[in-house]
Parts: sequence; structure tokens; C-alpha cells
Amino acid sequence: MELLLAMSIISVLAGGVIAAIAPQKNFIEARNVERKHHSKQMQNALYQRLLDAGTYVSDRIPEGEGNAKPICRTSVDNTDCKSLNGISLAILPTENYITEIPTDSVMPDNEKCTGYMIYQRAGRANVFSANIGKIIGDDPGGICGTWSGGEGGEDEGGSSSEDDDDDEEEDEDEEEEEEEENEEDEDEGSSSSDDSEEDEEDDDEEDDEDEDEEESFCFNPCETAFLAGQDTEIGTITISQESESNHIDVEFETIGDWHMVKTHLDFNLDADDIPQANGNPKLGQFDFKNDHDPKVQEYNYEINDSSFTCDNTYFFAAHADAQRYSGGEMVQEDGAWGDGTDFGGANWATYSSCTIECCD
Repeated sequence: MELLLAMSIISVLAGGVIAAIAPQKNFIEARNVERKHHSKQMQNALYQRLLDAGTYVSDRIPEGEGNAKPICRTSVDNTDCKSLNGISLAILPTENYITEIPTDSVMPDNEKCTGYMIYQRAGRANVFSANIGKIIGDDPGGICGTWSGGEGGEDEGGSSSEDDDDDEEEDEDEEEEEEEENEEDEDEGSSSSDDSEEDEEDDDEEDDEDEDEEESFCFNPCETAFLAGQDTEIGTITISQESESNHIDVEFETIGDWHMVKTHLDFNLDADDIPQANGNPKLGQFDFKNDHDPKVQEYNYEINDSSFTCDNTYFFAAHADAQRYSGGEMVQEDGAWGDGTDFGGANWATYSSCTIECCD
């Protein structure tokens, strides 16, 4: 009886802890979804303006994620933003490409940047949040004048000279302890030393095997135009790797008034392996497909396949049933394909390719 009572009490307490943790986790996940949505909105607005005006809002958008710059609030004028090493997108809402430039809720009221970062890759602007997983009270990322990782400059994140002295003393103490431990290890005798060397060699061999098994790949994202009705560009198909794990993300994205109600994707090492008959692709047999209700403007397929290897070219066919809306009403409906090579059948269906390269 006492055991049952104790177990009941523990269950109640555990339930209370889980109930307390779950809301915060859900809140963080919801904020992350919102951050990614805001990033996409700004990215789409930039691309649409590029199509209209033939140029980006600034010639200072850096190349490569490692050089990303913070996006300034619209209240900061362009000269001030430039002096803060930021990028101003204030022209986008002015020209009605976007309603507003969002600012992350973790950013202090007196901070002049939004918490979002911008860079370009292969001529295409990319926007991302520097505060994924963060809540109010955490150190914000995307501070003006810094890179995205949430690290402040020397004045913001630096330590005082007293702290530096303490750190140096701690480092010296640790070095002395390590030296004493090394001397004790040497006194244990050559036999144990030989054994440890053999163990280390075995461990190294196992590590090498693990590295071979878990070899990750990386490549510059492949991007192709998304065409409706054969010649109307309605967005992009982008293949990328967002982590060091062996999976690939294929993102369908439409712009403007175009939306998707169905998507189909097939991804193979040989173009002939894409399901087809007499040069006409068989969408129902594609490896990945989905209906979208409500309609969407972006959708991502994650391909996780241990057979992916470096330096191979893969072929993919990306299709969508696309619809264009005006004033809330559908005014056009067409099939859309990722631009590339004709299948050679009776229709204009196309496929594209992407080469995966080994990491350095």
C-alpha cells in the first residue's frame, strides 16, 4: 500500500513537471515556425523585386552564409544602417513587396537590428533568423555590427580584465594538474604504456571506421526555375543540405499570386529511373507526393537515404498542380515543372540534375 501511494505521488509530480515544460517547448516551436515564415516572406519579397527591378535593394548583400549581415529595423535610416554593418530592406514595404520588416521579440527595444540575417548565394538572396530556439531573456542573435550566431562584439560580450586574470590563473592551475597527471602515468610502467598504445590504435581504427560510415557530404544548393505552362516562372525548386547529416531537402516555392495544391517529386541516380512511359513521366509512381489543402506557397521534402555518395550527379523531377489567384478567386490553373531537360514525350515535362560534392 505504501509503495502504491509513493508511486502515485511520483506520477503526479512527474505529470506536473511535464505539464510545466510542455507549454514552453510548444511556445519555442511556434516562435521558430514564425521566424522561418518571416524569413521566407522577406526572401520572397526580395526575389519578386529582383524580377521587377532587375536588382536587389542593396549591392552590399555579402556572398556566403558565413558573411551574413544583420537586417536593420525600418526606423533606422540607410546611412545609419550602413555604419552599423547592417542591410536595410526598408524599401520593400515602401514599394508594397511586403507589409513590414519583422523584428524578433527577443530583440531589445533599443536595438537597431531585427534579429534576421541576410546573405546571397549564387546570386540569390537568403534570409534566416539568428534566434532559432531562443525566448525573451536569452542573449539575442543578429545584433547590429555582428554575425548571426548571437555573439556580441567585444564591448557586448567581452569580459573585464579581472575576469581575464582569473581565467589565466585557472588555466595555469589546470596545466599544472595535467603535468602532474602525466608524470604519474609515465611512472606506471612500460607494460601499461604499451597496452594503452595498442588500445589507442584500436580506438583510432574504430574512429576511422565510424567516420567512413558516417561520412557527411555538402554541396552548394542547386536551384532551378519553377515553370507553369512551360514558360511562366512562378518560383523555384531548391535542393540543399541544412545539416551535416546525410539527408537532402528539396524545397518547392512559389511567388506572387501562385499557389500549389499538389506536389510530386522523384529523385534518382539515373534519369531513366524516374517513372515514365515513352518519355511521359508517371506522377502517380513518383517516390514523393502530397495534396495540399489549404493551398501552399512553399513545401519541403526531406530525402534521407544512406545510398547518397559524394561526387555523384542525381536527377530529380519536381512537379506541382499550380493555381494563380486574384482578389481571392482562382484565375489560372496549370501544371508546373522544375526547369531542365525534356523527358522527350508528348508533353513538355522536364527534369533537372544536382551534383553532391564531398566536404573538405
